[in-house]
This record gives sequence, C-alpha cells and structure tokens, in this order.
Amino acid sequence: MTDTCEDPQSRLDRLKLRLNEAVRHFEQVAGEKVRRAELPGDSPDSPGGFLSIDPDGRYRFEFRERGEPAALIVSDRIDDIVLGVMSDVASSHAQSAALRDPDYKSVNDARRLWFPRWSRLMHSLSPEWGRHTDLEISEILNAYPYD
Repeated sequence: MTDTCEDPQSRLDRLKLRLNEAVRHFEQVAGEKVRRAELPGDSPDSPGGFLSIDPDGRYRFEFRERGEPAALIVSDRIDDIVLGVMSDVASSHAQSAALRDPDYKSVNDARRLWFPRWSRLMHSLSPEWGRHTDLEISEILNAYPYD
C-alpha cells in the first residue's frame, strides 16, 4: 500500500493538475493544441484513456480498445503516469506530422520521420522523458527494424 495520508480524490486531483501543466508545456513547445480526445477522460472507455487511484493508493492510467485494457501504467509516482500520457500525445502528434511531411511519399518507412519528431518533442518536455522515449524507440526498432 502506498504511504499517504491524502484521500484518493485529492491524489487524483494532484495528478490531473500535473497533467494539465505538462499539456500546457507541450502546447508551448510543439506550437500545437492538444485535443480533449487525446487526454484521459472521465470514464474507462474515454478515447484518451482513464486516470484513477487504485485500492492501494497508486496512480493508474488505463487505455482500452473495444472495452478491453490495451495499456496500463500503475505507479506510486505521478511523473510516471504523466510521462505515459504525454508520450502517447507526443507520439500521436509526431506521427501526424510525419504523414504531412513532404518526404513522406519518398520514405519506405514513415517511422523514419515519426520517431525523430517524437524523440525531439519528449526531449523538449524533459531530458529524462526524452531518454525514456529514445529507449522505447530503440526497443521497437530492435524488434521491428526499419524497412
């Protein structure tokens, strides 16, 4: 059990406040607005996922597809949850930018445009988050190399 005297709603409110701060920072850095649908909502079936506090007092970010859990982050640390949400947001924005890139049609694998943008966005939000993203990209490319 997480050692805290805060009630679950206060913990959830702090998480949401921290996420809103990260979203504002992202919008400044990226020069793009984050759509409400990209962010965790108020129900488990929200398109951007769902934030909650589990019975042990840990923070949770759950994303569902067709009603089934597709991703789950559980942590005692707010920053782990905010990282997960913001990584999804940055990845989505980077992927959209890659699809609009004039070089898109000439590259064999759009990830060559997408991954560097995702990494730059995450590094601009936090060097630690950028390193985490670079590791994630490396793991993806080790399993599924560029075409």
